[in-house]
Amino acid sequence: MNLYTFILEFDEGTYIEQIEAEDLMRAIEGWIDYLKNQTNDIPSLDHQTILDFESQMKSQEEVPVSLDGLRNVWCLNMESEEGLALINVVQTAN
Repeated sequence: MNLYTFILEFDEGTYIEQIEAEDLMRAIEGWIDYLKNQTNDIPSLDHQTILDFESQMKSQEEVPVSLDGLRNVWCLNMESEEGLALINVVQTAN
């Protein structure tokens, strides 16, 4: 298992969470599942917004992009009616 750190910038706030998973895509799925249970912790991140993010990932409308010159660091953007979310993901050591 790998440890992934998610850094979410959304609605003028920054939120950080860590997820253990076999690979990046499973980590993103786990992070979205985590968000589904934490909507009260992030203002403006309602259930529909999370479903929008999930839909964008499943349809591959948004995919993680490796950041040039860095190892094990990705970025992705997700949009909803509530605004733009900037997400950085870092594979970190356990």
